[in-house]
Amino acid sequence: AVVIDEYGGTAGVATLEDIVEEVVGEVRDEHDPHETPDLAPAGADAEGRALYSADGSARVDQLARVGLKVPDGPYETLAGLIAAELGRIPATGDVLEVAGWRLDVVDAGGRRAARVLL
Repeated sequence: AVVIDEYGGTAGVATLEDIVEEVVGEVRDEHDPHETPDLAPAGADAEGRALYSADGSARVDQLARVGLKVPDGPYETLAGLIAAELGRIPATGDVLEVAGWRLDVVDAGGRRAARVLL
């Protein structure tokens, strides 16, 4: 859609993606750069277990590849899993345990967990 300003001139163009993002929040697709990987090694804890830094949009199948077997549920992403387990929108600092893994919500943006330490 072409956006017209108060003088009748063209102010810009709004795409369908722009409109959807206004309603549901950020939508990542193949045209958006991946500034941070969905799931990256983040060292080890005091007991020597591997830690991972994960984007909230990391898919459940990606989590399974590092050993986190999540229970079946109405979610496809890490952010969805956290919201389902908490029963509410997560906040920065929330901590929960799922399948023997500690999940620390490092950053909660908008209506989801944006970055999580596993």
